[in-house]
Amino acid sequence: MRYLITLSIFITLSFLFSCAGSSSESAEQDPQLTQANILHLEAMETEKEFKKIFNELENLKNSIQVQGRELNEEEMSFVDMMGRMDKVYATWLSNRIEVPGFEHAHDHDDGHHHHHHGTDVQLTPQQMFDVQEESLKTMNGMLERAKVLYERHLIK
Repeated sequence: MRYLITLSIFITLSFLFSCAGSSSESAEQDPQLTQANILHLEAMETEKEFKKIFNELENLKNSIQVQGRELNEEEMSFVDMMGRMDKVYATWLSNRIEVPGFEHAHDHDDGHHHHHHGTDVQLTPQQMFDVQEESLKTMNGMLERAKVLYERHLIK
Protein backbone atom coordinates (compact mmCIF):
# COMPACT_ATOMS: atom_id res chain seq x y z
CA MET A 1 0.00 0.00 0.00
CA ARG A 2 2.92 2.33 0.79
CA TYR A 3 4.27 2.06 -2.73
CA LEU A 4 0.81 2.96 -4.09
CA ILE A 5 0.95 6.18 -2.07
CA THR A 6 4.49 6.87 -3.28
CA LEU A 7 3.41 6.24 -6.86
CA SER A 8 0.45 8.61 -6.41
CA ILE A 9 2.83 11.30 -5.19
CA PHE A 10 5.08 10.67 -8.20
CA ILE A 11 2.15 10.96 -10.61
CA THR A 12 0.87 14.11 -8.90
CA LEU A 13 4.32 15.71 -9.01
CA SER A 14 4.64 14.84 -12.68
CA PHE A 15 1.28 16.37 -13.45
CA LEU A 16 1.85 19.52 -11.40
CA PHE A 17 5.29 20.09 -12.84
CA SER A 18 4.10 19.57 -16.41
CA CYS A 19 2.85 23.16 -16.41
CA ALA A 20 6.19 24.63 -15.30
CA GLY A 21 8.63 26.24 -17.71
CA SER A 22 11.94 24.65 -18.58
CA SER A 23 15.38 26.05 -17.98
CA SER A 24 17.23 27.77 -20.81
CA GLU A 25 20.41 25.82 -20.07
CA SER A 26 21.13 22.81 -22.24
CA ALA A 27 20.95 19.34 -20.71
CA GLU A 28 24.66 18.71 -21.14
CA GLN A 29 25.51 21.86 -19.18
CA ASP A 30 23.12 21.42 -16.29
CA PRO A 31 24.45 19.23 -13.47
CA GLN A 32 20.94 18.62 -12.07
CA LEU A 33 19.79 17.18 -15.39
CA THR A 34 22.92 15.05 -15.51
CA GLN A 35 22.13 13.73 -12.03
CA ALA A 36 18.48 13.25 -13.02
CA ASN A 37 19.60 11.16 -15.99
CA ILE A 38 21.82 9.04 -13.73
CA LEU A 39 18.77 8.34 -11.54
CA HIS A 40 16.71 7.55 -14.64
CA LEU A 41 19.31 5.07 -15.89
CA GLU A 42 19.47 3.46 -12.46
CA ALA A 43 15.68 3.09 -12.48
CA MET A 44 15.91 1.41 -15.90
CA GLU A 45 18.50 -1.08 -14.59
CA THR A 46 16.38 -1.75 -11.51
CA GLU A 47 13.38 -2.30 -13.76
CA LYS A 48 15.28 -5.02 -15.65
CA GLU A 49 15.89 -6.89 -12.40
CA PHE A 50 12.28 -6.32 -11.31
CA LYS A 51 10.93 -7.55 -14.65
CA LYS A 52 12.82 -10.86 -14.41
CA ILE A 53 11.37 -11.60 -10.98
CA PHE A 54 7.94 -10.25 -11.93
CA ASN A 55 7.78 -12.53 -15.00
CA GLU A 56 8.51 -15.59 -12.86
CA LEU A 57 5.85 -14.52 -10.38
CA GLU A 58 3.39 -13.99 -13.23
CA ASN A 59 4.09 -17.53 -14.45
CA LEU A 60 3.35 -18.87 -10.98
CA LYS A 61 0.16 -16.82 -10.76
CA ASN A 62 -0.99 -18.16 -14.13
CA SER A 63 -0.26 -21.75 -13.14
CA ILE A 64 -2.21 -21.31 -9.89
CA GLN A 65 -5.22 -19.89 -11.69
CA VAL A 66 -5.51 -22.71 -14.24
CA GLN A 67 -5.51 -25.58 -11.76
CA GLY A 68 -9.28 -26.06 -11.99
CA ARG A 69 -9.88 -26.03 -8.26
CA GLU A 70 -10.78 -23.47 -5.62
CA LEU A 71 -7.76 -21.50 -4.47
CA ASN A 72 -6.70 -21.61 -0.86
CA GLU A 73 -6.28 -18.41 1.18
CA GLU A 74 -2.54 -18.12 0.52
CA GLU A 75 -3.03 -18.56 -3.22
CA MET A 76 -5.84 -16.00 -3.32
CA SER A 77 -3.66 -13.54 -1.41
CA PHE A 78 -0.78 -14.11 -3.83
CA VAL A 79 -2.99 -13.63 -6.90
CA ASP A 80 -4.40 -10.44 -5.36
CA MET A 81 -0.92 -9.07 -4.57
CA MET A 82 0.22 -9.81 -8.11
CA GLY A 83 -2.80 -8.00 -9.52
CA ARG A 84 -1.96 -4.93 -7.46
CA MET A 85 1.72 -5.10 -8.40
CA ASP A 86 0.80 -5.37 -12.07
CA LYS A 87 -1.33 -2.21 -11.82
CA VAL A 88 1.42 -0.26 -10.05
CA TYR A 89 3.97 -1.38 -12.63
CA ALA A 90 1.69 -0.40 -15.51
CA THR A 91 1.19 3.03 -13.92
CA TRP A 92 4.94 3.41 -13.39
CA LEU A 93 5.58 2.55 -17.04
CA SER A 94 2.94 4.95 -18.36
CA ASN A 95 4.26 7.80 -16.22
CA ARG A 96 7.95 7.26 -16.88
CA ILE A 97 9.61 10.45 -18.09
CA GLU A 98 12.85 10.62 -20.04
CA VAL A 99 15.37 13.31 -19.17
CA PRO A 100 15.49 15.65 -22.16
CA GLY A 101 18.80 16.06 -23.94
CA PHE A 102 20.12 12.59 -23.11
CA GLU A 103 20.20 9.45 -25.18
CA HIS A 104 18.01 6.76 -23.77
CA ALA A 105 18.58 3.07 -23.97
CA HIS A 106 16.24 0.46 -22.62
CA ASP A 107 15.20 -2.89 -23.91
CA HIS A 108 11.77 -4.06 -24.90
CA ASP A 109 10.72 -7.68 -24.88
CA ASP A 110 9.51 -7.50 -28.46
CA GLY A 111 12.38 -5.38 -29.79
CA HIS A 112 10.10 -2.45 -30.67
CA HIS A 113 10.20 1.02 -29.22
CA HIS A 114 6.57 1.91 -28.64
CA HIS A 115 5.99 3.72 -25.38
CA HIS A 116 5.62 7.38 -24.51
CA HIS A 117 8.75 8.97 -23.12
CA GLY A 118 7.16 12.07 -21.65
CA THR A 119 9.77 14.35 -23.21
CA ASP A 120 7.08 16.94 -23.95
CA VAL A 121 6.71 17.56 -20.20
CA GLN A 122 8.38 20.85 -19.33
CA LEU A 123 10.17 20.67 -15.98
CA THR A 124 12.92 22.69 -14.39
CA PRO A 125 16.15 20.76 -13.77
CA GLN A 126 15.30 20.48 -10.06
CA GLN A 127 11.80 19.23 -10.83
CA MET A 128 13.21 16.69 -13.29
CA PHE A 129 15.64 15.50 -10.63
CA ASP A 130 12.79 15.17 -8.11
CA VAL A 131 10.64 13.20 -10.56
CA GLN A 132 13.52 10.84 -11.42
CA GLU A 133 14.34 10.39 -7.74
CA GLU A 134 10.71 9.47 -6.99
CA SER A 135 10.59 7.15 -10.00
CA LEU A 136 13.68 5.29 -8.80
CA LYS A 137 12.32 5.11 -5.26
CA THR A 138 9.06 3.64 -6.56
CA MET A 139 10.87 1.08 -8.72
CA ASN A 140 13.12 0.09 -5.81
CA GLY A 141 10.01 -0.44 -3.70
CA MET A 142 8.43 -2.61 -6.38
CA LEU A 143 11.64 -4.65 -6.68
CA GLU A 144 11.77 -5.24 -2.93
CA ARG A 145 8.12 -6.32 -2.84
CA ALA A 146 8.72 -8.67 -5.81
CA LYS A 147 11.74 -10.20 -4.04
CA VAL A 148 9.66 -10.85 -0.92
CA LEU A 149 6.93 -12.53 -2.97
CA TYR A 150 9.53 -14.54 -4.85
CA GLU A 151 11.16 -15.78 -1.65
CA ARG A 152 7.80 -16.56 -0.07
CA HIS A 153 6.25 -18.37 -3.04
CA LEU A 154 8.99 -19.63 -5.37
CA ILE A 155 11.81 -20.61 -3.03
CA LYS A 156 10.71 -23.53 -0.91
